[in-house]
Amino acid sequence: MVRFYFRKIIESDYRPLAEILDEEWKFHLYSKSKGLDMAEYYLFHCLDGANEAMILAVDGRPDGIVIIREAGEDRLDFSKDLQRCHRAIEDDPSFDRCMEDLKAINDQYEAFARDHKTSDQAELRLVIISERDKGMGLGRTLIDEALRMASSRGKRGLFFFTDTDCNYGFYDHIGAVREAEAEIVCMGMPLGMFAYRLDCRQ
Repeated sequence: MVRFYFRKIIESDYRPLAEILDEEWKFHLYSKSKGLDMAEYYLFHCLDGANEAMILAVDGRPDGIVIIREAGEDRLDFSKDLQRCHRAIEDDPSFDRCMEDLKAINDQYEAFARDHKTSDQAELRLVIISERDKGMGLGRTLIDEALRMASSRGKRGLFFFTDTDCNYGFYDHIGAVREAEAEIVCMGMPLGMFAYRLDCRQ
C-alpha cells in the first residue's frame, strides 16, 4: 500500500522535483550537463508568483507537486531562487534554445487563456508525478488536491494546458473539457497543445 501525504515545499525538494521534471520533459536533451539546472529553473518559474503549491510525499520522499495561481492576492516568492538558478545557466548556449521553446509554449498558453479562461477559474500551473508512481491513482489525487485548493479560494474550477508529449488522455479520462487546441514548434518538432477546464465537484 502506498503511503502518501501532502505538505508545503521545502528546499530539499528542489532537486528531486527537478529530476521528475527532467524525467517527463527531457531537459537533458538541451544539455547533458545543465539539464537538471534547466528543469529546476522551470520549477521556480512555475512557483514564483503562484498562490499555492503542495508536495505529494510518497513514503517520505517528494514524488509530485501541484501548483495553482490566479486564485488570490497572496503570492509565493521564489524570485531569488529563480535568479540564482538563472545565473548558473545563463551562459550555456543551450539555455537560450530552452528559453525560446518555453516562450513559445507560454505564448500559446497565454493565447488560450485570453480566449477561454474565465475569472472564476484558477490556473493549474503545474501538476507532475514521478514515473515510478504512475498507474496507482496518485495523478488523480494530485488533481483532486488542485480542485480542493481552487475551491477553498472561491474558484469554480481549473484552467490548464497540456501537450502531446504528455499523457493528455488522462485529462479526458477524468472528465476535463478540452476548450481549444493548437500546434507550435518545440525542439524543432511540431508539438500539439490543448487547453482544458475542469470544474470542482458540487
